[in-house]
Amino acid sequence: MNVKSSSIKSTDVRIITTDEVESATRRHDRLLSLLNEDEASMFSNSKIAARVEVSEVLWTREKLIDMIFQNLASASIIIEHRGETLQIPKYSEEVIDLAPNVAIFKPTPELTINLSDLDPYILKKLHRWDKKSRKSVLLQTGKRLFKTFYPYYYNTIADLLRIKIEE
Repeated sequence: MNVKSSSIKSTDVRIITTDEVESATRRHDRLLSLLNEDEASMFSNSKIAARVEVSEVLWTREKLIDMIFQNLASASIIIEHRGETLQIPKYSEEVIDLAPNVAIFKPTPELTINLSDLDPYILKKLHRWDKKSRKSVLLQTGKRLFKTFYPYYYNTIADLLRIKIEE
């Protein structure tokens, strides 16, 4: 598939799941097993190219959430305390401070996500989605942060959580 990204319309793109990719790979492998060595080697190179293209071009919503979560979970703040330099995980601290207040306070406090904490490549992938989808992806990432860093409150606040996005 040799298509320029600028020629793809939003109606032409279909998000595929990992199961669909694995199913197609299994079908491809079954077909290769029916061919002799020369014929199989000719097709196996195109299979590798197709896998690379899928992983480079199409990210599912879940993949994007995973990658953003990994970036945010590894983000840290460096502070000076009593002459020592400490590195504190940024979002775990924010979640721990915010979690007890989400269910109680009105208006609901927001988890602030700084886009500057994201890798430029992931940020580029995020900006390919429409505004509503981006907000939804970041909300799911925020929920995953709460579930990871403060699981005790997760069931109580998952539906109440709000996200604030800062550049």
